[in-house]
Amino acid sequence: MELSKFLLLFTTTNMFLASKGEIQTMADPMLIDSALTDLLSDMPWAPIFFIICTAVLATMTSSPQHQDEWLIPGQSTLWRRLNKRVGVLNPMMQEKQWIKHCRMSYPAFVYLVEELRPYMLPNAQMVREPVELELAVAIVLNRLASGASPAVIGNLWGVGTATVVKYTKLVTSIFASCEKLYSKYIVAPTGERLERISKKFFQVTGIPNVAGAIDGTHIVLQKKPDRATCPADFCSGEGKDAFYSVLLQGVCDADKVFWDVCCVAPGGSNDSEHLKSSSLWTRLWEKEVLREPVISLQGVSIRPYLVGDKNYPLLPFLINPFDTAPAETQAESLFDAQLQKGHASIVTTFGILKNRWNILKNLNVDLKSAPQTIVACCVLHNFCQLSNQSEPKIQVDDALNHNVPDHYSDDVGGEETRQALFLNWLTQHQILI
Repeated sequence: MELSKFLLLFTTTNMFLASKGEIQTMADPMLIDSALTDLLSDMPWAPIFFIICTAVLATMTSSPQHQDEWLIPGQSTLWRRLNKRVGVLNPMMQEKQWIKHCRMSYPAFVYLVEELRPYMLPNAQMVREPVELELAVAIVLNRLASGASPAVIGNLWGVGTATVVKYTKLVTSIFASCEKLYSKYIVAPTGERLERISKKFFQVTGIPNVAGAIDGTHIVLQKKPDRATCPADFCSGEGKDAFYSVLLQGVCDADKVFWDVCCVAPGGSNDSEHLKSSSLWTRLWEKEVLREPVISLQGVSIRPYLVGDKNYPLLPFLINPFDTAPAETQAESLFDAQLQKGHASIVTTFGILKNRWNILKNLNVDLKSAPQTIVACCVLHNFCQLSNQSEPKIQVDDALNHNVPDHYSDDVGGEETRQALFLNWLTQHQILI
């Protein structure tokens, strides 16, 4: 690109000089420099020609559409410091630095870059060369990990603010797209995988056929939504404790890996409403997921099911604790404690998610980009879990959704399933009612 612009300037200058009789044929660049000096000093129309040359030269160094999509020269950026220390392609790169800034080891980072590469081919219409892929991915990971503003991240990595925003949107859209990487890393379990999940939950709870834990958490927004989006729908809490958020619904296994996530509800909604507005709700009812294996307990056929808290309806595929019912007995309380052990998986998973990707603690993207940014972090969470990356020491989520539904109109068939599970658990542990 730069060569073509230089040739344009070179040709234009030659033609200009030839028209004034200064040279007869295409000249060497060094001769042009000397001729220009004479022209600019001796001829009255020189200022006009100087302006033309300046304009052509300007196209070689700037572009209104992409003026921020350049590395800022002369800065000791984080990228340069990391490379200087160990080299871009050195597999022995100090993992502590990569985990600190990008939340994964260098080998894992290289693998992730290759996963993204097919979806990030350079655009032939771009006026300037794009930022190298490895740098672009590192910038996005660091922004998601730190939660810092685009301006801070740009200064740290030596790129413009617009570049940070551009690549954040591009990379997160790839992670969040079902046609790209989402469906590779977030997949509902079937067959042997589902059986392994149920066995792990059984080891934790002593209750059979648990397929996952479900809950919702607030992703707090840095800015209040504008009036056009009805801000009250995004508000939770009252008075000084009020905040604006969107909800993330997650389903995970016992290894703290998501197998379904959804982010379509504003923060003022409750978990039951969010579930009903998600595609998971339809897939569960139509048995597109968690169809089998079916077990028989106390004469009741029980399909794989999720464990939720009291904010969810009681259904054949979603079991909540007895503490939603009046006059809970001691035996029911003990059973609830076992259910809670299974449900704790999603609480811990949310804690790991938010402490690994700190942007989720105070989301500083526009509301339109919020869902894809959140879902992208969930995909990256699974990537880290599946590649055995170190987990954050702090695994607490203090923003779980506690908005309580007014009623549970969809409690159909769940009571019989829970009672059968309860009686089977009593029998297995020889506990008297």
